[in-house]
Amino acid sequence: MNAGEVDVAVVGGGAAGLGAALTLAQAFRRVVVIDDGDPANAASPGIRGYPGHDGVEPRRYLDQVRYEVTRAGGRVVSGRVRALTGRSPEFLVHTEERITWRARRVVLATGAHHRLPGVPGLAGLWGTLVQNCPYCHDWGGRRARSVAVLGATAGAVRLAGLLTQWSVEVVLLPGDARPVRSLPGVRVVHGAVRAVERAVPGVRVLLEPDNRLEVDACFLDAPPEPRLGLLEPLRPDLRGEPLRPDPTGRTPVDGVWVVGTAAGPTQKVITAAGHGVAAGQAINAALVEEDLAARRAEERTA
Repeated sequence: MNAGEVDVAVVGGGAAGLGAALTLAQAFRRVVVIDDGDPANAASPGIRGYPGHDGVEPRRYLDQVRYEVTRAGGRVVSGRVRALTGRSPEFLVHTEERITWRARRVVLATGAHHRLPGVPGLAGLWGTLVQNCPYCHDWGGRRARSVAVLGATAGAVRLAGLLTQWSVEVVLLPGDARPVRSLPGVRVVHGAVRAVERAVPGVRVLLEPDNRLEVDACFLDAPPEPRLGLLEPLRPDLRGEPLRPDPTGRTPVDGVWVVGTAAGPTQKVITAAGHGVAAGQAINAALVEEDLAARRAEERTA
């Protein structure tokens, strides 16, 4: 079913996608946000480091921005996009619900996926008691008694050093006997991690052969992987290559912008929202140029 024509279709209704949609709607553009209702930070008790919104529950924040988008004339609809075809200025955005939107420009705010180690219990605590960033989630402003960092990568070691600012004790769990760089305030405990489980008031880490640690929270270096599969059919020559969007999110695929954690996986909510706003401004400017060129062409042929 053809749902209609819009100036811009935004895929993903997180902070970045909604930031782009709000900017475009307030510029009187026809914009639709297609969102599957599963924000990446849904498990987190609160957003941190966002002036004016510090500590707000993520879904409450998103509900407020959705209201602002619709108040400005934009649309936010439920759905999951399965394919993107066509080219600028006539893209077709196909959803799993068999609805197709026709759009002049597309914004991909599809987020990123964290590939977690296969440690039992880890995924169930992700976003609450297992985290990857002390600046994000609900950790800002809290002083811990003890935290553990899982892994032996250079990123894990750097994270352990960073966490000395937030915790009285930091325990690095490299998982085996390999040597790791020692840091002041960081204790290294060897032994493969068998499982993590919720404890009162934090996390219990079970180690081989028969050791256990109880800490307030676990952290790990889990580099996010951007979800950009929708781009591949449009430019198969880009497959496997770094995307390298410009500062506003404009990609080498004409007419497509990528914003938020899909473009820069280390972005916080506040920077993702700002990135979406910058993309919305750039897209509106491009559409204005296109509209003026069309009007000039009509005047010449009149």
